[in-house]
Amino acid sequence: MYCDEFESGSVNGWSGGTISSRYAINGLSCLRGYDVSKTYTLSSNDITDDTTLFLSLWVLSTSEQEIAVKINVQTAEESGEIVHKLDKNLFFWQFTAFELGKRKVGDKITVKITGSGTLYVDDVRLTKLSYENPDDIPDSEYDSFDKVTKSYQYNPVDKEIQCTEYTYNAGHQLQEQKVTVG
Repeated sequence: MYCDEFESGSVNGWSGGTISSRYAINGLSCLRGYDVSKTYTLSSNDITDDTTLFLSLWVLSTSEQEIAVKINVQTAEESGEIVHKLDKNLFFWQFTAFELGKRKVGDKITVKITGSGTLYVDDVRLTKLSYENPDDIPDSEYDSFDKVTKSYQYNPVDKEIQCTEYTYNAGHQLQEQKVTVG
């Protein structure tokens, strides 16, 4: 959906940073700064309502410092913030990923990375699930011996819920397994 790799030599809408070729993880360029941030506004070109989103990025510190990755998600009704502090003793690229839940068109996601010294950011990705599981898949059913009698799963290719029914003999051993759709 969105991918900021900084290879074009542009900061791609990030504020507080400049392009650097010193420590790039992916390609030749990355973003360098102290406090860098960007806001993504979700449009109908990007998602439909109730699309599950993930944010991932790489951050590097070249000195012992506190680095915080803050994600603010703002909807029409409310906002919330996730704060993740990176290990200040690692002087390597650190990968961080967040599941942002189901988002709607018009939501705003602000990513802010702060440190007390120079930091580097690369390969920032805001992605969506390739498919969504329906919310109305029934729970599995069990008999009095705790054996599954029905289980349900979603087939994303056919976009159908499959039901597998199990039949057991008198010794509680699986006798038959039948799959139906719908």
